[in-house]
Amino acid sequence: MRRGLPARWANPLIVAGMALVLGVVAWLQYRWIGELSEAEKARLERTLEQSARRFRGGFNRQLHELAVSIAPEMRELDADNVEALTAERLTPWLEGTPLRIESAWMRRIAASGEGELLRLSPADRSWEAIPETAPGVPGLLARPWRGGGRRGFGGGSGFVGFGGGFGGRPPTWTFLGDGPYLVQALIHFHREEPSGRPQRPDLLGFLFVQLDEAGLRQSLFPQLFAETFGEVGELGYEAAVLEIGESERVIFSSQPDAKPQDFLRAAVRLPLLLTRDEVESAGRRAGRPPEMRREEPPQRPGDGHSPGGPPPPPNEPGGPGGPGGPQPDAMEAGVAAGPGPEWMLLVRHRQGSLDAVVGRLRRRNLAISTGVLALLAVGMSTVLLSTRRARKLAELQMEFVAGVSHELRTPLAVIRSAGDNLAEGVVSDREQVREYGRLIRGEGRRLSGMVEQTLQFAAVQAGKRQYRVETVSASELLRRAAEESRPAVDEAGCRLDVSVPEDLPLVRVDPAAAAHCLQNLIGNAVKYGGEARWVGLSARRVNGAVEAVVSDHGPGIDPQEAADIFEPFYRGKRATEQQIKGNGLGLALARSDAEGFGGKLTVESRVGEGSSFILRMPIDSSASSS
Repeated sequence: MRRGLPARWANPLIVAGMALVLGVVAWLQYRWIGELSEAEKARLERTLEQSARRFRGGFNRQLHELAVSIAPEMRELDADNVEALTAERLTPWLEGTPLRIESAWMRRIAASGEGELLRLSPADRSWEAIPETAPGVPGLLARPWRGGGRRGFGGGSGFVGFGGGFGGRPPTWTFLGDGPYLVQALIHFHREEPSGRPQRPDLLGFLFVQLDEAGLRQSLFPQLFAETFGEVGELGYEAAVLEIGESERVIFSSQPDAKPQDFLRAAVRLPLLLTRDEVESAGRRAGRPPEMRREEPPQRPGDGHSPGGPPPPPNEPGGPGGPGGPQPDAMEAGVAAGPGPEWMLLVRHRQGSLDAVVGRLRRRNLAISTGVLALLAVGMSTVLLSTRRARKLAELQMEFVAGVSHELRTPLAVIRSAGDNLAEGVVSDREQVREYGRLIRGEGRRLSGMVEQTLQFAAVQAGKRQYRVETVSASELLRRAAEESRPAVDEAGCRLDVSVPEDLPLVRVDPAAAAHCLQNLIGNAVKYGGEARWVGLSARRVNGAVEAVVSDHGPGIDPQEAADIFEPFYRGKRATEQQIKGNGLGLALARSDAEGFGGKLTVESRVGEGSSFILRMPIDSSASSS
């Protein structure tokens, strides 16, 4: 049969294999966490972009619905009723809604090209003429007026650019951030000429609707943020609407007291208003940009079709203004951004950029995975150490069994031999009988000592060893232990020198355990003291304790074995080679006894100079002070 690997190679190979497996797992985790972080970043970017577009679409939808509601009927609009129709449409929006109208102004254009400034009076819901130089007139409306007539208004008016060219189709509403204002050209479409060719429309003026910015800030924007940024808002994201122009100003922020510079590293920057191209192209395709659509678009007042539906081409059969088709019935409801300050939607994380957020998540995941791997490594190392310790303990136990068997066999053989000689009458001389009696007594004492040590060790391991701490005289305790050990010392042919001062203080110990500890130390010094055949017992007072020192002049302890001599069943290399009798429990029981009554046992040794075992016993502080 093939034998396995030697035991000395097993553990290193297992450790190397574990390290390799942990390294591969760590590398895979690092790679997977990196891929997950990139995927999480892409997901957050998509979520933020979608949320920002929903916010943008919600705001533009509100403007769209407002424009639908206040746009006058194109078929009925002319120079005589433009004021009445616009006042009728505007008055419901002067109060009571989040998207409230703050004020309304109209720039009328006469046939001669002269302009007149009107303001909607909240009291009687009618228009009143206001001088352009009157206090409170917005700067936007106090600009110099250049007349050019109604017809052919391609460049005569300073405000024509807000309406745009439409060629028979209603113009687009324009949003001006400086105010903010919704601006629309008021157009009169003529009936068809007999020839079938439509006449060019007349520009009756411009309508300026000032929105309530406080209502946007306090009601509409918070509502849109809660609806569209609920998921990412819980993750610590903030949104703000900034006015970008000659200077920057915070219109709205989900975080109170935010400043424009707080959003310099925003993850998303998006114009809040639709561009004119977006409005016109979306109108040609499907009526609204995708983020503005609803399942049931709002209906035009007084009409049954959606304003967002794709209209037939202008000036074509069936189209607005075209032969056989309906005439334009209302102003175009799409709202586009105009010149001037731009409103921007910005989204950021409270703790920095999106890369920083993902980086923190990645570092946290790496820390958690590293901790798990570290725990796994510690667990595997613990298992290895426990296995190694269990194997070593099993070897020591086997050595203990072998040693105890040998130790028991020798005295039993001597006792049996001596007993047989006495029983058979081989020994009849009185002096020889006495010698045999002393031999049997000594071997019996050895057997009793081994049995007692084994029982004590079993009690210690089972936690059944009980200690009774008392106050005793240190001097008397040491002398009594020396006297009880002297017969064994004399029998071994050693000299025991005792140097114990009379004035040692009282100590708190278990007298039996302390005496047993000292006797074990003296017996150990006798066995391992070498050719000097000398054992010393001394005592001293050191830092609140009495230290009893048992010394010998033997060969000392190998530094590599010093950490193991107090382990159960351990016997040094020299003891094994020289076949010194023992079972490896003496020092283990001595340390257990010392720690049991609150003391401490240590060793100091130099190779070739001997060893000193130091038993530290705590002083009774109450008796000492009294």
